[in-house]
Amino acid sequence: LAVGEYGTSLVLRQFAEMARSPSLEVLTWRKLFTAIVEYCVRYNTVLAEIARAGISTGSLSVPVREERLMNTHEANILIAFLALFRQVIEQGTAAEVRAFLEGLERELSPVLSGFPLTEPMFQLMCHPVPNTVKASLDEVLSSLAHRFKDTSGVHLLERLVQCAAVTPGGPMLPGMPRLDLVTQLNEIEARNEEYPETIAFMRLLNSLIAASLLRGGALSRVGGALVSGSGPADGGLELGHFTGFVVQHVLAHLWQRGYRNPSQKWEVASVGFQ
Repeated sequence: LAVGEYGTSLVLRQFAEMARSPSLEVLTWRKLFTAIVEYCVRYNTVLAEIARAGISTGSLSVPVREERLMNTHEANILIAFLALFRQVIEQGTAAEVRAFLEGLERELSPVLSGFPLTEPMFQLMCHPVPNTVKASLDEVLSSLAHRFKDTSGVHLLERLVQCAAVTPGGPMLPGMPRLDLVTQLNEIEARNEEYPETIAFMRLLNSLIAASLLRGGALSRVGGALVSGSGPADGGLELGHFTGFVVQHVLAHLWQRGYRNPSQKWEVASVGFQ
């Protein structure tokens, strides 16, 4: 139903009506984001317990039991809900979607603790949830960056730099989990021979860089990547690291990796070369 401006408007209106009925709380945008926050709390609690026990988490790899804090059924529901959320962002009018997002952020302010609506999505992608969930989160953030290049792109790019690691060190928020992209690619997706998270992350990166360039004006080239003259304080070094990740870890091994679906090889190549 959420296709085109009229269909999206109907979906938003229906969800607003359902939000007034306690029996339909599970089918609300409020429930989607409180669930994301609750999953973040679950994983943060487990990681804190591991830290207190003196166990090294390495690249945020935690025991299998913790990886299953979100079961397959929960993951599938979350993926479907995020897909609808992304559809609304992409298909609605800019004014209606902006008003919807601002209203949702105000409503969720106590749950978000002053953070923007995107913060729990960034945090959840850093935890050991299924990579298909990580891909769905990347796709939502990519849609936001593409739809609101003028206001969201630069902020989202700065937050991505803080939470996604492709090299040791780099800026990050104290006490926040970090996403190890190299480990995700080599130890999870390559073994499964499916690459949804890598593809979604590269699309997110493309959207964020495009938004940053649009707003920044002057261009320069750093580490092979085009960055804006008024870009990050590090002069675009972290963007260069992301470019290096795509070139060295994704494209350089394109032919050596296995693909359960052969067409996905060309999808990886296409998005990577963008």
